[in-house]
Amino acid sequence: MEIGRRVAAAGGSVCRISPAHSLPGLSCIPVVPEDRLTSPCGLAIVLGGDGTLLSAARELAPLKIPVMGVNLGRRGFLSSAEADDLDALMAAVLGDSYTLDERMMLEARLEDGSSQIALNDLGIFNSSRARMIRVVVRVCGEILDEYYADGVLVSSPTGSTAYSLSAGGPLIVPQMACMLVTPICAHSLRARPVVVGAESLISLYPAARYGDAVLTADGQVHTALRAGMSVAIRRSAHDLQLARTREQRFFSVVRQKISEWGTAELRNGGGS
Repeated sequence: MEIGRRVAAAGGSVCRISPAHSLPGLSCIPVVPEDRLTSPCGLAIVLGGDGTLLSAARELAPLKIPVMGVNLGRRGFLSSAEADDLDALMAAVLGDSYTLDERMMLEARLEDGSSQIALNDLGIFNSSRARMIRVVVRVCGEILDEYYADGVLVSSPTGSTAYSLSAGGPLIVPQMACMLVTPICAHSLRARPVVVGAESLISLYPAARYGDAVLTADGQVHTALRAGMSVAIRRSAHDLQLARTREQRFFSVVRQKISEWGTAELRNGGGS
């Protein structure tokens, strides 16, 4: 692939993290399993949409490997460049003329000692998605509320533009240090999203009588919870280093990727 050829010509090396979801032209690039990655890797270029970048973020943030997204999907909110920007992107990468944007991540710890990290959000739902769940939420030990809802999300500022936004949560600029608690379709007239400090401990207690629950990380990783098992969420010790080849103003990206995206799709016949 062109990226591999250019890096090799400049004296660097390139590898794939996984053979899964391979794109045409990648077969010539050697595969390195995730468990053999090491932090000396200078940069990971992620080809795909936001979902691909979220998956890569969970793998690479603990290794302190910067991530640069090239959008091959539809929206590409987290991407640094589009596929047709390859020339400019490679010039920036090979010339080390890119910046790193620190994005806070979240960590969920379960009672059995296991943990899961996420860039966008951690959510708790009934294991049967057709049923609601009752969840008590505590912040630093103090009861915030008890929600009877489709689920409860805890989002990072980066994740405020994702599922939480669809559930009525506010936009939060990525540079802020905070977490966002958003009930999803709560059966209540008073349930509202709440912003808490980044160093807070958020504890979620799903009611056992509503059956087993499931914890989701970025909507991609699902962990079954036994009835009555609680989840403790806090800021992760690992931040994602998101590489940018040019300045991207947050509200401009919001207008382009969210506000105007749906309108453009309809103009182009996307709703037909």
